[in-house]
Amino acid sequence: AVLHRCVAYAYLDHTQILQFRCSTLGAHPTSASDVVEMAPQKPSLFMKMISASDDTSWSKDEVLDLVHWQKQIAALGAGLVCGMLPLLNLQGVAVYAIVLLSCMLFYRVVLKIDHDDFGGHSALLGEGLPFSIASFLLTWILSYTLCHA
Repeated sequence: AVLHRCVAYAYLDHTQILQFRCSTLGAHPTSASDVVEMAPQKPSLFMKMISASDDTSWSKDEVLDLVHWQKQIAALGAGLVCGMLPLLNLQGVAVYAIVLLSCMLFYRVVLKIDHDDFGGHSALLGEGLPFSIASFLLTWILSYTLCHA
């Protein structure tokens, strides 16, 4: 028999990974010495946001990623709404401003994130803003053109 090394992962309750080292391909671990390590599996950012509580700790990168992607999704939604309703000029811009403010209130009220810990209001407001504006304008123009042209 040819001996091969393999690594097998066993998922335990969606939070831990048990890693095994096998001496032959397809073999199962036979003793506790075959267990290499047990490492926690990092939950996704979306799942962490949904299950957030008062004692949830956020890293700066997580918060900035969350801010960026939430603004992108909100901009696409606001652009679709503004385009399907025949909103023009400042009406659409006002809807987008309200959506941005609601995103900021979401971080402050629901996730209880202190802006000062992550660079202040300007850092969180500026994160992903140019891309968000571009997404909003593009979806607004396209959806208005498709619905009302």
